[in-house]
Amino acid sequence: MTTEPVRTVSSAIRELLDDASKERNAGNNLKAFDLAQLAIDLARQCGDETILSEALILRSRIDHDCSEFDRSAEALQEARALAQRLENPLTEARILNNLSNIHRIQGNIELSTSMSREAYARFYNAGDKRSAAVVLANMGITNLESGWLDQAETLLRDAIEVLIELGDNDQAANFLADLAKIPMQRGQETATLEWLRQSLLYARKANNVKRESVTLATLGLAHLYFYHWKTAVEVLTPVIEQFRNYGDHRFESIALSNLGAAYLLGGEINQAEVAVQHALTLQQSIKNRRSVAISLGHLATISLLRGNIAEADEYLTQTRSIHREIGETKIVAEATIRIAELRFMTGNVAEAWRELHDSITILRGIKPVDFFLYALGIAVEFAVRTDEAIAAETYWRELSAMAISNDTKTSRGELNFASLWRNAGRLKANPGNSSIQSALVSDFPLVTASSIEFELGRESLLGNRITRLYEYILAAGVPDHLLSLPMHWKTGVTTSGPV
Repeated sequence: MTTEPVRTVSSAIRELLDDASKERNAGNNLKAFDLAQLAIDLARQCGDETILSEALILRSRIDHDCSEFDRSAEALQEARALAQRLENPLTEARILNNLSNIHRIQGNIELSTSMSREAYARFYNAGDKRSAAVVLANMGITNLESGWLDQAETLLRDAIEVLIELGDNDQAANFLADLAKIPMQRGQETATLEWLRQSLLYARKANNVKRESVTLATLGLAHLYFYHWKTAVEVLTPVIEQFRNYGDHRFESIALSNLGAAYLLGGEINQAEVAVQHALTLQQSIKNRRSVAISLGHLATISLLRGNIAEADEYLTQTRSIHREIGETKIVAEATIRIAELRFMTGNVAEAWRELHDSITILRGIKPVDFFLYALGIAVEFAVRTDEAIAAETYWRELSAMAISNDTKTSRGELNFASLWRNAGRLKANPGNSSIQSALVSDFPLVTASSIEFELGRESLLGNRITRLYEYILAAGVPDHLLSLPMHWKTGVTTSGPV
């Protein structure tokens, strides 16, 4: 007597889940969430644990899109318990893969990796080569985001090879765009563009116009990364319109935020603000907190460039608060470093040191070490500018040892920066020392030319770092005509605070 009503309810729940998926794909996360939650409630009422598990997994993905990572993980944990009770190891493997992505975002790399390995083993042993390849690619992304580029490249290449062999052109296109980020981080522009060309090729083979748009958005990011801001604008502008036409507000907002970063790079502050504010409005409407935090970071840079340090501080404080709620420890630390820089600029030296020490404490022992080296580099600068020679030398030695043992472009950049500050402090203490002055003159152009690894929202701040260093070296007695500084950094924010 109860079989038919249960079937009818189950059919209705599946229709709700289909509608929720459509709304999610269109970027309408709030409506998608309501539909998925209704499906969960109905599944609980009718006692269908299989469909309840499906509904929980879908809602967790919607939560993920909204950066509600803790809530997403809770839904996945409940779904995992159901999969175990139903003795469905492959469903549990899917859940483990999704949990792994959350733990990666929140900085729990060891837990993320162990879950990915378990998911991969289950798919591989079951003969599901496609799902195993997707997990392998996600493990590659974990390595990429952790700074382990060689391992990331091996995993992504292996996964993509399998996906191409299986004819899954759509996923191949997806992960080829991720693979392009490896030469991007290595500063290899030609290789980056080639992998993105391959991604576009496979997206077109899959006849997936939206995937093609996502790859083009990554291409815009690549041009931004390599400082081709005008080309980035040319690529991103039509892509934004494409996402708008698809009704995908999430990707539209991300592309808008990157467009704002491109305008920032070109010094077009008003256009940058328009793009970022538009992105922020969309991100707040779909409750994508992670993207909101990134856009607030861009607004902080805009305020800083306009000389409104108090407003920049406020935006960064909001950014840090969101990243802390999400659980992104490393980004919390980076925001804290930026806040320390602003406090130093306004003469709040004690507050600046407190914030910087907090960030160093957070980052000590976290992999990769790039942010930690960045924090130590700022500590060298602060110590030099407050005439604390012993502290400057201590921080420089720690940074030097770690940079040498972790030889990357970013490590070398931070060491070069810190070494310039160290020598600038030594020259100020020993006016007219020709050997120190020669070292500064020869090394300064190398630092400004190679810069530090580019990260969205930091390019203008990097310019401020270089400008601060430039001004200090001039004050230490090195003539202006002996230095080489890009003009858009010469006209940056004038340093205030201790010099």
